[in-house]
Amino acid sequence: MTKTIELKGSYEATEAYSLDPLVGVRNNVISPIECAYLIELAKPHIKRAGVVLDEGYKESEGRTGSNHWLKYDEDDVVRSVGKRISDIVGLPLEYAESMQIIHYGPEQEYRPHFDAFNLSLPKGQRAAKWGGQRLVTALVYLNTVEAGGATQFPKLGITVPALPGRMVIFHNTTHDISGPHPLSLHAGMPVEAGEKWAFNMWFRLQDTTTEFEFGGVLPTVAIGQSNRPANPQVAPANDPQTSLASPQNAEPTTPTRSEKVSSSGITIRANRADTLWQRAPNNLRAA
Repeated sequence: MTKTIELKGSYEATEAYSLDPLVGVRNNVISPIECAYLIELAKPHIKRAGVVLDEGYKESEGRTGSNHWLKYDEDDVVRSVGKRISDIVGLPLEYAESMQIIHYGPEQEYRPHFDAFNLSLPKGQRAAKWGGQRLVTALVYLNTVEAGGATQFPKLGITVPALPGRMVIFHNTTHDISGPHPLSLHAGMPVEAGEKWAFNMWFRLQDTTTEFEFGGVLPTVAIGQSNRPANPQVAPANDPQTSLASPQNAEPTTPTRSEKVSSSGITIRANRADTLWQRAPNNLRAA
């Protein structure tokens, strides 16, 4: 019998900008004091970040920022923040990888990539050995970036500027968890001025101390219906703007059709997200 994992269909106090995959934004998840504390805690230990490659976890031209990992038993603040995010996501804190503090200086970026693993490939299976697939990403910004540094979903036409305490939460996989949802492709845009601090928490299929068994049928993911918006509508599957591109060749796109920009600075390309925009509250619409 196939095991089913249920993820939330919406998140408390979070505006959804896409439903498939779910991409939501929530402001003021953590306080300015907590933002500053996490930056200072990680700053002495920050070093060049890497990515998962065939030969292991290595540096890559596609990711030029730095990072540091914080365990949730590091201190009470890290534990409290981690538990708060876990409660919002609706998955146990034990399912989350360590909190990754990330830093980008001028011209540094993270080019378009997926957070989930392709479980049909050996490198994906190695990466998923402890805890299984990455199901949900929670990304929280820790400072205001002078220019640049937004998070962009190029296949969805969504761009989210970095503001301290703001969280972007999104689902990573196809329903059978075998690989990334093709529209979850995202990028950390280059920092044009100043610096960018943030942290992310990747929530896995199970406890990260538990070895994932690859034999048999993979679990599937179901999205909770009780807390989804009523009668949601999304762009049709054959929308040409959702055509797939490999992560190696994909680049953030400049929208060629009309855009809407919310009062929070979040850009939605109208050809993909019109129906979501129509049901957004007035305080998120352009003036």
